[in-house]
Amino acid sequence: MSDTPISSSLLDDKGTFVLYLLLGACGAAALGPAGLISMMLPTLLYRLTHRPNWVFLSLFIALALLLAQWLSSDLGSALLALPQALLAVFKQPSQLESFRAEWLASFWSPVAWATSGTLGLALGALPALVTSETEHSALDALMRGQTPDVIKRAPLAPWFHRMVEARPANRGNAVVVGSDWRTGAAVVVTENDLNRHMLVVGTTGAGKTTALLNMIEASPMGTVIVDGKGDLELAHRVVEIAGARGQKAYLFDATGGEYSAVYNPVASGDFTSLTDRIMTMRVWSEPHYRTLAEGFAQTAFKVMQACKQPVDLLTAAHALDTKFLTNMLRRTSKGGETFAELAAEITAQRTAEPHVEGLRADLRNLAGSVFARLFDTSRARAQKVPVIVLTRARKEGAIVYFCLPRLKYPDQAAKLGKLIINDIKFAASGSDQPWRIILDEFSTFAGPQVLNVINQGRSHGLSAVLATQSLADIAQGAESDGRSFTDQLIGSINTFIVYRLNTPSDCELMAGVAGTHEQVEFTAQTAGGVGTGGASARHTRQYRVHPDTFKNLDVGEAILINKNAASSVRYGMLKARRSSA
Repeated sequence: MSDTPISSSLLDDKGTFVLYLLLGACGAAALGPAGLISMMLPTLLYRLTHRPNWVFLSLFIALALLLAQWLSSDLGSALLALPQALLAVFKQPSQLESFRAEWLASFWSPVAWATSGTLGLALGALPALVTSETEHSALDALMRGQTPDVIKRAPLAPWFHRMVEARPANRGNAVVVGSDWRTGAAVVVTENDLNRHMLVVGTTGAGKTTALLNMIEASPMGTVIVDGKGDLELAHRVVEIAGARGQKAYLFDATGGEYSAVYNPVASGDFTSLTDRIMTMRVWSEPHYRTLAEGFAQTAFKVMQACKQPVDLLTAAHALDTKFLTNMLRRTSKGGETFAELAAEITAQRTAEPHVEGLRADLRNLAGSVFARLFDTSRARAQKVPVIVLTRARKEGAIVYFCLPRLKYPDQAAKLGKLIINDIKFAASGSDQPWRIILDEFSTFAGPQVLNVINQGRSHGLSAVLATQSLADIAQGAESDGRSFTDQLIGSINTFIVYRLNTPSDCELMAGVAGTHEQVEFTAQTAGGVGTGGASARHTRQYRVHPDTFKNLDVGEAILINKNAASSVRYGMLKARRSSA
Protein backbone atom coordinates (compact mmCIF):
# COMPACT_ATOMS: atom_id res chain seq x y z
CA MET A 1 0.00 0.00 0.00
CA SER A 2 1.08 3.55 -0.57
CA ASP A 3 1.07 4.58 3.11
CA THR A 4 2.42 1.41 4.73
CA PRO A 5 3.80 2.24 8.19
CA ILE A 6 7.50 1.71 8.93
CA SER A 7 8.10 -1.75 10.36
CA SER A 8 9.60 -2.20 13.81
CA SER A 9 11.19 -5.15 15.55
CA LEU A 10 10.45 -6.98 18.77
CA LEU A 11 14.12 -6.52 19.62
CA ASP A 12 13.58 -2.76 19.98
CA ASP A 13 12.44 -3.51 23.53
CA LYS A 14 15.53 -3.94 25.80
CA GLY A 15 13.83 -6.35 28.16
CA THR A 16 12.78 -8.56 25.29
CA PHE A 17 16.30 -8.44 23.89
CA VAL A 18 17.82 -9.58 27.23
CA LEU A 19 15.23 -12.34 27.45
CA TYR A 20 16.20 -13.52 23.97
CA LEU A 21 19.86 -13.61 25.03
CA LEU A 22 19.06 -15.71 28.10
CA LEU A 23 16.89 -18.06 26.10
CA GLY A 24 19.67 -18.35 23.53
CA ALA A 25 22.23 -19.20 26.21
CA CYS A 26 19.92 -21.81 27.73
CA GLY A 27 19.22 -23.19 24.29
CA ALA A 28 22.91 -23.41 23.53
CA ALA A 29 23.49 -25.34 26.75
CA ALA A 30 20.54 -27.68 26.39
CA LEU A 31 20.19 -28.19 22.68
CA GLY A 32 23.67 -27.74 21.27
CA PRO A 33 24.48 -26.58 17.73
CA ALA A 34 21.98 -28.86 15.96
CA GLY A 35 19.14 -27.77 18.22
CA LEU A 36 19.95 -24.09 17.90
CA ILE A 37 20.16 -24.25 14.11
CA SER A 38 16.89 -26.16 13.80
CA MET A 39 15.24 -23.80 16.31
CA MET A 40 16.10 -20.89 14.06
CA LEU A 41 14.72 -22.56 10.93
CA PRO A 42 10.95 -21.94 11.52
CA THR A 43 11.60 -18.28 12.34
CA LEU A 44 13.79 -17.89 9.27
CA LEU A 45 11.19 -19.67 7.16
CA TYR A 46 8.44 -17.40 8.45
CA ARG A 47 10.51 -14.24 8.06
CA LEU A 48 11.18 -15.07 4.40
CA THR A 49 7.64 -16.14 3.49
CA HIS A 50 5.24 -14.90 6.22
CA ARG A 51 3.30 -18.13 5.71
CA PRO A 52 2.24 -19.66 9.05
CA ASN A 53 1.04 -22.83 7.32
CA TRP A 54 4.67 -23.66 6.51
CA VAL A 55 5.58 -23.15 10.18
CA PHE A 56 2.70 -25.43 11.16
CA LEU A 57 4.13 -28.01 8.77
CA SER A 58 7.55 -27.82 10.44
CA LEU A 59 5.90 -28.18 13.85
CA PHE A 60 3.95 -31.21 12.64
CA ILE A 61 7.15 -32.80 11.27
CA ALA A 62 8.95 -32.12 14.57
CA LEU A 63 6.18 -33.70 16.64
CA ALA A 64 6.08 -36.71 14.33
CA LEU A 65 9.85 -37.18 14.71
CA LEU A 66 9.64 -36.77 18.48
CA LEU A 67 6.94 -39.43 18.62
CA ALA A 68 9.04 -41.77 16.50
CA GLN A 69 12.08 -41.21 18.71
CA TRP A 70 10.02 -41.70 21.86
CA LEU A 71 8.68 -44.99 20.60
CA SER A 72 12.22 -46.11 19.74
CA SER A 73 13.41 -45.08 23.28
CA ASP A 74 16.11 -42.82 21.78
CA LEU A 75 14.28 -39.71 22.94
CA GLY A 76 13.94 -40.88 26.53
CA SER A 77 17.59 -41.72 26.91
CA ALA A 78 18.68 -38.49 25.27
CA LEU A 79 16.39 -36.35 27.44
CA LEU A 80 17.45 -38.09 30.67
CA ALA A 81 21.18 -37.99 29.92
CA LEU A 82 21.61 -34.27 30.62
CA PRO A 83 19.66 -34.11 33.96
CA GLN A 84 21.43 -37.25 35.20
CA ALA A 85 24.84 -35.80 34.34
CA LEU A 86 24.00 -32.49 36.04
CA LEU A 87 22.82 -34.33 39.16
CA ALA A 88 26.12 -36.30 39.25
CA VAL A 89 28.13 -33.06 39.04
CA PHE A 90 26.05 -31.52 41.82
CA LYS A 91 26.81 -34.50 44.08
CA GLN A 92 30.50 -34.68 43.13
CA PRO A 93 31.82 -31.29 41.86
CA SER A 94 35.16 -32.93 41.07
CA GLN A 95 33.53 -34.65 38.09
CA LEU A 96 32.79 -31.28 36.38
CA GLU A 97 35.70 -31.58 33.96
CA SER A 98 34.77 -35.12 32.90
CA PHE A 99 31.14 -34.06 32.54
CA ARG A 100 32.13 -31.13 30.31
CA ALA A 101 34.13 -33.45 28.05
CA GLU A 102 31.31 -35.99 27.97
CA TRP A 103 28.76 -33.26 27.33
CA LEU A 104 30.69 -31.82 24.40
CA ALA A 105 31.26 -35.28 22.96
CA SER A 106 27.55 -36.07 23.19
CA PHE A 107 26.75 -33.18 20.86
CA TRP A 108 28.43 -35.06 18.03
CA SER A 109 26.55 -38.32 18.42
CA PRO A 110 23.84 -39.02 15.79
CA VAL A 111 21.20 -39.61 18.45
CA ALA A 112 21.93 -36.27 20.12
CA TRP A 113 21.84 -34.44 16.82
CA ALA A 114 18.51 -36.01 15.89
CA THR A 115 16.98 -35.39 19.29
CA SER A 116 18.22 -31.85 19.83
CA GLY A 117 17.44 -30.92 16.23
CA THR A 118 13.88 -32.20 16.52
CA LEU A 119 13.34 -30.42 19.84
CA GLY A 120 14.75 -27.21 18.41
CA LEU A 121 12.44 -27.42 15.43
CA ALA A 122 9.41 -27.85 17.68
CA LEU A 123 10.46 -25.06 20.07
CA GLY A 124 11.35 -22.69 17.22
CA ALA A 125 7.93 -23.07 15.61
CA LEU A 126 6.08 -21.74 18.65
CA PRO A 127 7.47 -18.16 18.71
CA ALA A 128 7.17 -18.01 14.91
CA LEU A 129 3.44 -18.78 15.22
CA VAL A 130 3.05 -16.11 17.93
CA THR A 131 4.81 -13.60 15.67
CA SER A 132 2.55 -14.63 12.79
CA GLU A 133 -0.57 -13.93 14.81
CA THR A 134 0.80 -10.56 15.92
CA GLU A 135 1.64 -9.45 12.38
CA HIS A 136 -1.66 -10.76 10.99
CA SER A 137 -3.45 -8.64 13.58
CA ALA A 138 -1.28 -5.71 12.49
CA LEU A 139 -2.41 -6.15 8.88
CA ASP A 140 -6.02 -6.27 10.02
CA ALA A 141 -5.43 -3.04 11.92
CA LEU A 142 -3.94 -1.47 8.79
CA MET A 143 -7.01 -2.41 6.77
CA ARG A 144 -9.21 -0.90 9.47
CA GLY A 145 -7.41 2.42 8.98
CA GLN A 146 -5.22 2.21 12.09
CA THR A 147 -1.42 2.53 12.27
CA PRO A 148 0.02 -0.74 13.59
CA ASP A 149 3.45 -1.16 15.15
CA VAL A 150 4.51 -4.10 13.00
CA ILE A 151 3.70 -4.55 9.33
CA LYS A 152 6.03 -6.23 6.86
CA ARG A 153 5.86 -7.81 3.46
CA ALA A 154 7.70 -11.11 3.13
CA PRO A 155 11.08 -10.71 1.34
CA LEU A 156 10.17 -13.62 -0.94
CA ALA A 157 6.67 -12.25 -1.70
CA PRO A 158 7.72 -10.55 -5.00
CA TRP A 159 9.35 -13.80 -6.14
CA PHE A 160 6.23 -15.80 -5.28
CA HIS A 161 4.11 -13.23 -7.11
CA ARG A 162 6.25 -13.62 -10.25
CA MET A 163 5.72 -17.38 -10.00
CA VAL A 164 1.96 -16.80 -9.82
CA GLU A 165 2.11 -14.67 -12.96
CA ALA A 166 4.27 -17.23 -14.80
CA ARG A 167 1.80 -20.06 -14.20
CA PRO A 168 -1.63 -20.50 -15.86
CA ALA A 169 -4.51 -18.47 -14.48
CA ASN A 170 -6.55 -21.59 -13.77
CA ARG A 171 -5.87 -23.72 -10.72
CA GLY A 172 -8.18 -26.71 -10.62
CA ASN A 173 -11.72 -25.42 -10.44
CA ALA A 174 -10.66 -21.86 -9.65
CA VAL A 175 -9.29 -18.66 -11.18
CA VAL A 176 -6.05 -17.14 -9.88
CA VAL A 177 -6.76 -13.42 -9.56
CA GLY A 178 -3.54 -12.40 -7.81
CA SER A 179 -1.28 -13.09 -4.85
CA ASP A 180 -1.53 -12.23 -1.18
CA TRP A 181 0.04 -8.82 -0.56
CA ARG A 182 2.18 -10.01 2.37
CA THR A 183 3.14 -13.53 1.34
CA GLY A 184 2.86 -13.76 -2.43
CA ALA A 185 0.66 -16.87 -2.11
CA ALA A 186 -1.83 -17.33 -4.94
CA VAL A 187 -5.31 -15.92 -4.30
CA VAL A 188 -8.07 -17.76 -6.11
CA VAL A 189 -11.77 -17.31 -6.78
CA THR A 190 -13.56 -20.62 -7.23
CA GLU A 191 -16.15 -21.39 -9.87
CA ASN A 192 -18.64 -21.67 -7.02
CA ASP A 193 -17.83 -18.05 -6.11
CA LEU A 194 -18.17 -16.93 -9.73
CA ASN A 195 -21.51 -18.70 -10.05
CA ARG A 196 -22.77 -16.28 -7.41
CA HIS A 197 -21.56 -13.37 -9.54
CA MET A 198 -18.70 -10.89 -9.13
CA LEU A 199 -18.23 -7.13 -9.23
CA VAL A 200 -14.85 -5.61 -10.17
CA VAL A 201 -14.66 -1.90 -9.37
CA GLY A 202 -11.82 0.62 -9.43
CA THR A 203 -10.64 3.84 -10.99
CA THR A 204 -9.12 4.03 -14.48
CA GLY A 205 -5.82 2.19 -14.83
CA ALA A 206 -6.09 0.43 -11.45
CA GLY A 207 -6.14 -3.09 -12.93
CA LYS A 208 -9.73 -4.10 -13.76
CA THR A 209 -8.92 -5.18 -17.32
CA THR A 210 -6.23 -7.52 -16.01
CA ALA A 211 -8.71 -9.17 -13.67
CA LEU A 212 -11.16 -9.72 -16.54
CA LEU A 213 -8.43 -11.23 -18.73
CA ASN A 214 -7.62 -13.68 -15.95
CA MET A 215 -11.28 -14.76 -15.88
CA ILE A 216 -11.29 -15.33 -19.64
CA GLU A 217 -7.88 -17.03 -19.70
CA ALA A 218 -8.74 -19.42 -16.87
CA SER A 219 -12.26 -20.44 -17.93
CA PRO A 220 -12.54 -22.02 -21.40
CA MET A 221 -16.33 -22.06 -21.20
CA GLY A 222 -18.67 -20.18 -23.49
CA THR A 223 -18.36 -16.47 -22.69
CA VAL A 224 -19.99 -13.25 -23.80
CA ILE A 225 -18.08 -10.01 -23.20
CA VAL A 226 -19.93 -6.73 -23.61
CA ASP A 227 -17.32 -3.97 -23.54
CA GLY A 228 -18.88 -0.57 -22.91
CA LYS A 229 -15.60 1.32 -23.32
CA GLY A 230 -14.77 -0.01 -26.81
CA ASP A 231 -11.30 -1.42 -26.09
CA LEU A 232 -10.44 -3.00 -29.44
CA GLU A 233 -6.96 -4.03 -28.27
CA LEU A 234 -8.52 -6.05 -25.47
CA ALA A 235 -10.94 -7.57 -27.97
CA HIS A 236 -8.11 -8.86 -30.15
CA ARG A 237 -6.33 -10.31 -27.10
CA VAL A 238 -9.48 -12.21 -26.17
CA VAL A 239 -9.81 -13.55 -29.71
CA GLU A 240 -6.17 -14.68 -29.53
CA ILE A 241 -6.84 -16.51 -26.26
CA ALA A 242 -9.75 -18.36 -27.86
CA GLY A 243 -7.71 -19.20 -30.97
CA ALA A 244 -4.80 -20.54 -28.91
CA ARG A 245 -7.03 -23.16 -27.29
CA GLY A 246 -9.12 -23.93 -30.38
CA GLN A 247 -12.24 -22.15 -29.14
CA LYS A 248 -14.56 -20.49 -31.61
CA ALA A 249 -14.67 -16.69 -31.31
CA TYR A 250 -16.87 -13.92 -32.73
CA LEU A 251 -15.94 -10.23 -32.69
CA PHE A 252 -18.66 -7.61 -33.06
CA ASP A 253 -16.77 -4.36 -33.63
CA ALA A 254 -19.01 -1.30 -33.57
CA THR A 255 -16.02 1.06 -33.30
CA GLY A 256 -15.44 1.12 -37.07
CA GLY A 257 -13.25 -1.91 -37.71
CA GLU A 258 -13.70 -3.70 -41.02
CA TYR A 259 -13.45 -7.27 -39.78
CA SER A 260 -16.55 -7.37 -37.60
CA ALA A 261 -19.00 -10.23 -37.58
CA VAL A 262 -22.68 -9.47 -38.27
CA TYR A 263 -25.03 -9.63 -35.30
CA ASN A 264 -28.65 -10.73 -35.44
CA PRO A 265 -30.31 -10.22 -32.05
CA VAL A 266 -33.73 -11.28 -33.40
CA ALA A 267 -32.70 -14.51 -35.08
CA SER A 268 -34.47 -16.87 -32.69
CA GLY A 269 -37.53 -16.93 -30.49
CA ASP A 270 -41.25 -16.38 -30.94
CA PHE A 271 -42.75 -13.03 -31.90
CA THR A 272 -43.35 -12.09 -28.25
CA SER A 273 -39.72 -12.61 -27.21
CA LEU A 274 -38.51 -10.74 -30.32
CA THR A 275 -40.74 -7.82 -29.37
CA ASP A 276 -39.39 -7.82 -25.83
CA ARG A 277 -35.82 -7.51 -27.13
CA ILE A 278 -36.36 -4.44 -29.27
CA MET A 279 -38.66 -2.63 -26.85
CA THR A 280 -35.79 -1.97 -24.46
CA MET A 281 -33.85 0.02 -27.07
CA ARG A 282 -35.59 3.19 -25.93
CA VAL A 283 -36.85 4.65 -22.65
CA TRP A 284 -40.63 5.06 -22.66
CA SER A 285 -41.98 8.09 -20.83
CA GLU A 286 -45.59 6.83 -20.89
CA PRO A 287 -46.58 3.19 -20.18
CA HIS A 288 -49.63 3.64 -22.44
CA TYR A 289 -47.52 4.43 -25.51
CA ARG A 290 -45.19 1.57 -24.71
CA THR A 291 -48.13 -0.84 -24.61
CA LEU A 292 -49.39 0.36 -28.01
CA ALA A 293 -45.94 0.12 -29.59
CA GLU A 294 -45.40 -3.31 -28.07
CA GLY A 295 -48.64 -4.62 -29.56
CA PHE A 296 -47.76 -3.22 -32.98
CA ALA A 297 -44.25 -4.73 -32.93
CA GLN A 298 -45.66 -8.09 -31.88
CA THR A 299 -48.03 -8.07 -34.85
CA ALA A 300 -45.16 -7.14 -37.21
CA PHE A 301 -42.99 -10.04 -36.05
CA LYS A 302 -45.95 -12.42 -36.15
CA VAL A 303 -46.64 -11.49 -39.80
CA MET A 304 -42.96 -11.81 -40.77
CA GLN A 305 -42.71 -15.26 -39.24
CA ALA A 306 -45.97 -16.40 -40.83
CA CYS A 307 -44.73 -15.19 -44.24
CA LYS A 308 -41.37 -17.00 -43.75
CA GLN A 309 -39.47 -13.72 -44.11
CA PRO A 310 -35.89 -13.50 -42.76
CA VAL A 311 -35.88 -11.42 -39.60
CA ASP A 312 -33.06 -9.10 -38.60
CA LEU A 313 -32.92 -5.52 -37.32
CA LEU A 314 -32.89 -4.05 -40.83
CA THR A 315 -36.01 -5.89 -41.98
CA ALA A 316 -37.67 -5.10 -38.64
CA ALA A 317 -37.04 -1.39 -39.28
CA HIS A 318 -39.22 -1.58 -42.40
CA ALA A 319 -41.81 -3.95 -40.95
CA LEU A 320 -43.15 -1.46 -38.39
CA ASP A 321 -45.51 -0.09 -41.02
CA THR A 322 -49.05 -1.26 -41.79
CA LYS A 323 -48.71 -0.76 -45.56
CA PHE A 324 -45.49 -2.78 -45.65
CA LEU A 325 -47.07 -5.58 -43.61
CA THR A 326 -50.21 -5.61 -45.81
CA ASN A 327 -48.16 -5.84 -49.02
CA MET A 328 -45.99 -8.63 -47.53
CA LEU A 329 -49.08 -10.57 -46.55
CA ARG A 330 -50.63 -10.18 -50.05
CA ARG A 331 -47.44 -11.33 -51.80
CA THR A 332 -47.11 -14.49 -49.75
CA SER A 333 -50.73 -15.20 -48.83
CA LYS A 334 -52.16 -18.56 -49.73
CA GLY A 335 -55.53 -17.69 -48.30
CA GLY A 336 -57.11 -19.42 -45.37
CA GLU A 337 -58.21 -18.46 -41.92
CA THR A 338 -54.74 -17.68 -40.57
CA PHE A 339 -53.97 -15.05 -43.19
CA ALA A 340 -57.42 -13.51 -42.77
CA GLU A 341 -56.78 -13.18 -39.02
CA LEU A 342 -53.39 -11.59 -39.67
CA ALA A 343 -54.93 -9.10 -42.12
CA ALA A 344 -57.53 -8.15 -39.52
CA GLU A 345 -54.81 -7.75 -36.89
CA ILE A 346 -52.83 -5.41 -39.17
CA THR A 347 -55.94 -3.32 -39.74
CA ALA A 348 -56.58 -3.11 -35.98
CA GLN A 349 -53.05 -1.76 -35.44
CA ARG A 350 -53.59 1.31 -37.65
CA THR A 351 -54.81 3.36 -34.70
CA ALA A 352 -51.62 2.52 -32.76
CA GLU A 353 -49.30 3.29 -35.67
CA PRO A 354 -48.61 6.95 -34.76
CA HIS A 355 -47.33 5.83 -31.36
CA VAL A 356 -44.79 3.45 -32.92
CA GLU A 357 -42.98 6.30 -34.62
CA GLY A 358 -40.30 6.60 -31.90
CA LEU A 359 -39.40 2.91 -32.01
CA ARG A 360 -39.58 2.88 -35.80
CA ALA A 361 -37.30 5.93 -35.97
CA ASP A 362 -34.76 4.23 -33.70
CA LEU A 363 -34.66 1.13 -35.90
CA ARG A 364 -34.57 3.12 -39.14
CA ASN A 365 -31.83 5.37 -37.83
CA LEU A 366 -29.88 2.25 -37.01
CA ALA A 367 -30.58 0.83 -40.46
CA GLY A 368 -29.33 4.03 -42.07
CA SER A 369 -26.34 4.58 -39.80
CA VAL A 370 -22.74 3.43 -40.04
CA PHE A 371 -23.81 0.38 -38.04
CA ALA A 372 -26.18 -0.90 -40.75
CA ARG A 373 -23.63 -3.33 -42.20
CA LEU A 374 -23.16 -4.88 -38.75
CA PHE A 375 -26.77 -6.12 -38.80
CA ASP A 376 -27.14 -6.93 -42.51
CA THR A 377 -27.58 -10.71 -42.59
CA SER A 378 -28.16 -10.69 -46.38
CA ARG A 379 -24.70 -9.19 -46.90
CA ALA A 380 -23.26 -11.69 -44.44
CA ARG A 381 -24.66 -14.63 -46.42
CA ALA A 382 -23.37 -13.21 -49.70
CA GLN A 383 -19.89 -12.40 -48.41
CA LYS A 384 -19.67 -15.36 -46.02
CA VAL A 385 -19.25 -13.12 -42.98
CA PRO A 386 -19.87 -14.86 -39.61
CA VAL A 387 -23.25 -14.11 -38.06
CA ILE A 388 -23.59 -13.93 -34.29
CA VAL A 389 -26.64 -15.72 -32.90
CA LEU A 390 -26.25 -16.02 -29.15
CA THR A 391 -28.33 -19.17 -28.74
CA ARG A 392 -26.09 -20.89 -31.28
CA ALA A 393 -22.88 -19.41 -29.83
CA ARG A 394 -23.80 -20.78 -26.41
CA LYS A 395 -24.21 -24.30 -27.82
CA GLU A 396 -20.84 -23.94 -29.57
CA GLY A 397 -19.14 -22.87 -26.32
CA ALA A 398 -17.82 -19.84 -28.21
CA ILE A 399 -16.43 -16.52 -26.99
CA VAL A 400 -18.43 -13.55 -28.26
CA TYR A 401 -16.94 -10.08 -27.85
CA PHE A 402 -19.13 -6.98 -28.33
CA CYS A 403 -17.00 -3.85 -28.66
CA LEU A 404 -19.29 -0.81 -28.24
CA PRO A 405 -18.29 2.77 -29.19
CA ARG A 406 -19.27 4.62 -26.02
CA LEU A 407 -17.12 7.70 -26.63
CA LYS A 408 -17.86 8.08 -30.32
CA TYR A 409 -21.55 7.16 -30.32
CA PRO A 410 -22.79 7.23 -26.70
CA ASP A 411 -26.53 7.02 -27.49
CA GLN A 412 -26.19 4.18 -29.96
CA ALA A 413 -23.81 2.32 -27.64
CA ALA A 414 -26.37 2.49 -24.85
CA LYS A 415 -29.15 1.19 -27.10
CA LEU A 416 -27.01 -1.62 -28.49
CA GLY A 417 -25.93 -2.60 -24.99
CA LYS A 418 -29.51 -2.92 -23.79
CA LEU A 419 -30.43 -4.91 -26.89
CA ILE A 420 -27.51 -7.31 -26.31
CA ILE A 421 -28.41 -7.79 -22.64
CA ASN A 422 -31.98 -8.66 -23.56
CA ASP A 423 -30.70 -11.13 -26.15
CA ILE A 424 -28.45 -12.66 -23.48
CA LYS A 425 -31.46 -12.98 -21.20
CA PHE A 426 -33.37 -14.89 -23.87
CA ALA A 427 -30.40 -17.15 -24.72
CA ALA A 428 -29.88 -17.88 -21.03
CA SER A 429 -33.41 -19.19 -20.58
CA GLY A 430 -33.07 -21.98 -23.15
CA SER A 431 -30.22 -24.01 -21.64
CA ASP A 432 -28.45 -24.99 -18.41
CA GLN A 433 -25.02 -25.14 -20.06
CA PRO A 434 -22.42 -23.09 -18.08
CA TRP A 435 -22.14 -19.64 -19.60
CA ARG A 436 -20.14 -16.64 -18.40
CA ILE A 437 -21.24 -13.07 -19.04
CA ILE A 438 -18.67 -10.29 -18.58
CA LEU A 439 -20.03 -6.74 -18.66
CA ASP A 440 -17.19 -4.18 -18.75
CA GLU A 441 -18.16 -0.56 -18.02
CA PHE A 442 -21.72 -1.83 -17.90
CA SER A 443 -23.01 1.51 -16.59
CA THR A 444 -23.18 2.43 -20.30
CA PHE A 445 -26.22 0.18 -20.61
CA ALA A 446 -27.24 -0.29 -16.96
CA GLY A 447 -30.91 -0.95 -16.44
CA PRO A 448 -33.43 -3.45 -15.11
CA GLN A 449 -32.41 -6.03 -17.73
CA VAL A 450 -28.91 -6.27 -16.18
CA LEU A 451 -30.47 -7.00 -12.79
CA ASN A 452 -32.77 -9.58 -14.37
CA VAL A 453 -29.83 -11.39 -15.94
CA ILE A 454 -28.07 -11.58 -12.57
CA ASN A 455 -31.10 -12.59 -10.51
CA GLN A 456 -32.59 -15.11 -12.92
CA GLY A 457 -29.60 -16.32 -14.92
CA ARG A 458 -27.93 -18.42 -12.21
CA SER A 459 -30.64 -21.08 -12.34
CA HIS A 460 -29.85 -21.46 -16.07
CA GLY A 461 -26.08 -21.88 -15.67
CA LEU A 462 -25.23 -18.21 -16.18
CA SER A 463 -22.59 -16.44 -14.08
CA ALA A 464 -21.92 -12.72 -14.39
CA VAL A 465 -18.78 -10.64 -13.87
CA LEU A 466 -19.47 -6.90 -13.83
CA ALA A 467 -16.80 -4.19 -14.04
CA THR A 468 -17.10 -0.45 -13.58
CA GLN A 469 -14.98 2.54 -12.58
CA SER A 470 -17.33 3.84 -9.93
CA LEU A 471 -20.50 2.77 -8.18
CA ALA A 472 -21.84 6.23 -8.93
CA ASP A 473 -21.67 5.32 -12.64
CA ILE A 474 -24.11 2.48 -12.02
CA ALA A 475 -26.60 4.82 -10.39
CA GLN A 476 -26.20 7.34 -13.22
CA GLY A 477 -26.79 4.68 -15.85
CA ALA A 478 -29.96 3.39 -14.23
CA GLU A 479 -33.24 4.52 -15.78
CA SER A 480 -34.68 5.66 -12.45
CA ASP A 481 -33.86 5.66 -8.72
CA GLY A 482 -30.16 5.03 -9.20
CA ARG A 483 -29.36 4.42 -5.52
CA SER A 484 -32.03 1.73 -5.25
CA PHE A 485 -30.73 0.10 -8.44
CA THR A 486 -27.15 0.10 -7.08
CA ASP A 487 -28.30 -1.41 -3.78
CA GLN A 488 -30.25 -4.15 -5.56
CA LEU A 489 -27.29 -4.94 -7.79
CA ILE A 490 -24.81 -5.17 -4.90
CA GLY A 491 -27.31 -7.25 -2.95
CA SER A 492 -27.27 -9.86 -5.74
CA ILE A 493 -23.45 -10.18 -5.84
CA ASN A 494 -21.30 -12.13 -3.38
CA THR A 495 -17.69 -11.62 -4.54
CA PHE A 496 -16.02 -8.23 -4.98
CA ILE A 497 -12.57 -7.24 -6.22
CA VAL A 498 -12.06 -3.60 -5.27
CA TYR A 499 -9.15 -1.60 -6.73
CA ARG A 500 -8.35 1.97 -5.78
CA LEU A 501 -11.42 4.16 -5.32
CA ASN A 502 -11.32 7.94 -5.26
CA THR A 503 -14.90 8.75 -4.34
CA PRO A 504 -15.63 8.87 -0.58
CA SER A 505 -19.17 7.54 -1.07
CA ASP A 506 -17.85 4.54 -3.02
CA CYS A 507 -15.29 3.84 -0.29
CA GLU A 508 -17.97 4.02 2.40
CA LEU A 509 -20.26 1.72 0.44
CA MET A 510 -17.60 -0.95 -0.17
CA ALA A 511 -16.48 -0.76 3.47
CA GLY A 512 -20.08 -1.43 4.40
CA VAL A 513 -20.13 -4.43 2.06
CA ALA A 514 -17.06 -5.87 3.81
CA GLY A 515 -18.93 -5.45 7.09
CA THR A 516 -18.01 -4.59 10.65
CA HIS A 517 -16.84 -6.44 13.72
CA GLU A 518 -17.32 -5.87 17.43
CA GLN A 519 -14.47 -4.37 19.43
CA VAL A 520 -14.03 -3.21 23.00
CA GLU A 521 -12.93 0.43 23.26
CA PHE A 522 -11.17 1.54 26.44
CA THR A 523 -11.14 5.14 27.66
CA ALA A 524 -8.82 6.37 30.43
CA GLN A 525 -10.05 9.04 32.86
CA THR A 526 -7.88 12.10 33.48
CA ALA A 527 -8.08 15.15 35.73
CA GLY A 528 -6.00 18.17 34.82
CA GLY A 529 -4.07 16.13 32.32
CA VAL A 530 -3.14 13.51 34.94
CA GLY A 531 -4.55 10.01 34.92
CA THR A 532 -6.91 9.21 37.78
CA GLY A 533 -6.50 5.47 37.46
CA GLY A 534 -10.11 5.09 36.36
CA ALA A 535 -11.15 3.77 32.98
CA SER A 536 -14.25 2.76 31.06
CA ALA A 537 -14.92 0.20 28.34
CA ARG A 538 -17.65 0.03 25.76
CA HIS A 539 -18.50 -2.24 22.86
CA THR A 540 -18.24 -0.61 19.44
CA ARG A 541 -18.44 -1.81 15.87
CA GLN A 542 -15.63 -1.00 13.47
CA TYR A 543 -15.15 -1.55 9.76
CA ARG A 544 -13.34 -4.74 8.77
CA VAL A 545 -11.86 -2.72 5.91
CA HIS A 546 -11.70 1.01 6.56
CA PRO A 547 -12.89 3.34 3.74
CA ASP A 548 -9.46 5.01 3.63
CA THR A 549 -7.87 1.65 2.81
CA PHE A 550 -9.56 1.68 -0.61
CA LYS A 551 -8.22 5.19 -1.27
CA ASN A 552 -4.63 4.22 -0.47
CA LEU A 553 -4.30 1.18 -2.73
CA ASP A 554 -1.51 1.36 -5.30
CA VAL A 555 -1.98 0.39 -8.95
CA GLY A 556 -2.40 -3.36 -9.17
CA GLU A 557 -3.43 -3.74 -5.52
CA ALA A 558 -6.96 -4.73 -4.61
CA ILE A 559 -9.16 -5.86 -1.74
CA LEU A 560 -10.96 -9.17 -2.25
CA ILE A 561 -14.28 -9.41 -0.39
CA ASN A 562 -15.84 -12.85 -0.57
CA LYS A 563 -19.22 -13.29 1.13
CA ASN A 564 -19.62 -16.94 0.16
CA ALA A 565 -17.85 -18.15 3.33
CA ALA A 566 -20.06 -20.25 5.56
CA SER A 567 -19.29 -18.43 8.81
CA SER A 568 -18.16 -14.90 8.00
CA VAL A 569 -16.90 -12.54 5.34
CA ARG A 570 -13.48 -13.45 3.96
CA TYR A 571 -11.41 -10.49 2.89
CA GLY A 572 -7.81 -9.76 2.10
CA MET A 573 -5.43 -7.48 0.24
CA LEU A 574 -3.93 -8.85 -2.94
CA LYS A 575 -1.52 -7.85 -5.65
CA ALA A 576 -3.34 -8.48 -8.92
CA ARG A 577 -2.05 -11.08 -11.35
CA ARG A 578 -1.06 -9.70 -14.74
CA SER A 579 -2.49 -11.95 -17.41
CA SER A 580 0.05 -13.67 -19.66
CA ALA A 581 -2.43 -13.51 -22.55
